[in-house]
Amino acid sequence: MLEVDEDEKLTGEEEFELLAGPLGLNDRRIVPEPVQFPDSDPLGASVAMVTATNSMEETLMQIGCHGSVEKSSSGRITLGEQAAALANPHDRVVALRRVTAAAQVLLARTMVMRALSLLSVR
Repeated sequence: MLEVDEDEKLTGEEEFELLAGPLGLNDRRIVPEPVQFPDSDPLGASVAMVTATNSMEETLMQIGCHGSVEKSSSGRITLGEQAAALANPHDRVVALRRVTAAAQVLLARTMVMRALSLLSVR
């Protein structure tokens, strides 16, 4: 590991002027230049979309969106079904919003991980 002097460690309390010099920034140029990628598709979206569309049903099954069509043999009900079964309408709406947000996060995370795995192979 690289040895770093105590004076050179960043604490998050530094002034902009102290950090701007090493980053090549000044009063006239306070925003760094954007990173130039050699490809027009640096994240591999053209490859990821083919893979993602082919296995979208599998991804939706992983997050439980097809739970009402195909129940598992253990007899468990999905979070969405549990939320829909709540008696209080306000609790039902809150629970369904939370389930939807969790499903969106899981789907986005799955898509990013697939894209990263495709990029790591190349």
